[in-house]
Amino acid sequence: LTPRVRGGIDGRDIKVEQSHEQYVSSPEQVFELLYAGQSNRSVSATKMNSASSRSHAVFMLYIDREEPNGTKKKSKLLMVDLAGSEKVKKTEAKGVLLEEAKNINQSLSTLGNVINALTKGHHHVPYRDSVLTRLLSD
Repeated sequence: LTPRVRGGIDGRDIKVEQSHEQYVSSPEQVFELLYAGQSNRSVSATKMNSASSRSHAVFMLYIDREEPNGTKKKSKLLMVDLAGSEKVKKTEAKGVLLEEAKNINQSLSTLGNVINALTKGHHHVPYRDSVLTRLLSD
C-alpha cells in the first residue's frame, strides 16, 4: 500500500498519510520510535531472501532549539532504509509479492533518476515521481 503525500513540492510541510508524528525530548525516546517503526515494517520470504523487506522506511527527526540569546534554530535529519531491488525471475515472486517488487523497483529507479538529474545539474528534477523522492526533495 503506497501512502499518499500531501503538501508542498519544496519538501516543506509535507504530510504522509499513515505516518506518525510524536514529540520526543530524549535520545531514548528517539530509539523507542526507531524500534517501533522497524517492528511495523513488512517482511516476507522470497526464494532469494527469507526476510525480504517489502517497504522503504523513512525516519524524520526535526530538531528545534532556542539559544540563550533568543535565536531559534531548526534542523531536519532524515534516515532512510531502502528495500532492495529484486530480480523477479530469481525471487519467483507472485501475486502480492510481485506487485510489491514492482513498486520497490519503480521507486528505486525513480530515486536513481533524481540523483542522476541532480548530479548532472538538470533544470528539472523529477521529485514528484514517487513518494520517496518527494520526501527527500529538500
